[in-house]
Amino acid sequence: MEELTRVRFTNLDKILYPDSGVKKAQVIKYYVKVAPMMLKFLLDRPLVTTRFPDGIKEEGFYEKDAPKGTPSWVTTFRRYSQSAKRNLDYVVCDNLDTLLWL
Repeated sequence: MEELTRVRFTNLDKILYPDSGVKKAQVIKYYVKVAPMMLKFLLDRPLVTTRFPDGIKEEGFYEKDAPKGTPSWVTTFRRYSQSAKRNLDYVVCDNLDTLLWL
């Protein structure tokens, strides 16, 4: 997988979907497979992501602003947010590297 992308993966055996036993490596392989079709729909669209840092069975949160540590090669779109009263840098998923990083 690593020859396909700039993303460096960790914890590939981590189970992301406990009910079905799907591991992180399986999700990454799926995204590689569907990327040609998926990227057509994501192109040029600023994203809001829903994150579940403690797993999908725990409470998650919405993230509009690109997180700290976002690689320099990830495209972002800056827009002023009335509710946050500041500029937000939305991630734009315009390539396989960004899709896999997300």
